Amino acid sequence: MPPNVRNLHQSVQRDFKNDVVQFRRNIDNDKAPHKTFDVCYSSTYGRDDPFTLLWLLELLRPYEADPDLSPWYSQVVSRATARVDDVFAHPGDPTKPMSTNEGVEHLFPTLRVVQLYKHLLGTRSYSPPSSRAQLEQYLRNRLHLHLSYFAIPNSSMLWIPPLLIAAAVC
Repeated sequence: MPPNVRNLHQSVQRDFKNDVVQFRRNIDNDKAPHKTFDVCYSSTYGRDDPFTLLWLLELLRPYEADPDLSPWYSQVVSRATARVDDVFAHPGDPTKPMSTNEGVEHLFPTLRVVQLYKHLLGTRSYSPPSSRAQLEQYLRNRLHLHLSYFAIPNSSMLWIPPLLIAAAVC
């Protein structure tokens, strides 16, 4: 193998790690009084949203033992664990209807938390929630809600099959 190819992997790995470290600095610099968050902030989903948490876990897992990035990885795991525990215990506000005249509560954030849970199962220090019963009931209710939309002609809810499949798998 030519020497320049042999060293390419190490060079890319080093540069990527430097970019991840810089990304962390950028996130820390983004903290402002109006943006309180532990790990990340999304203008769409707010503080420590499950989409960004899962993305960060996937990005940081190779650096779990890295002296520069392992503290951040541990912080992301801790916040993701808290997020999963909260959603598994209280998946939806029982006093709030799942649909109103304005629209339907979106299921994607909850399903992303389920993906976050599955990712955390591969983490050494993770202790999963003791019960999934409330989340399973919530997803069953969502499944029934969206199945009822199927009977409505020209319903805008017909694009939901991926959500139904994901809810049924959980």
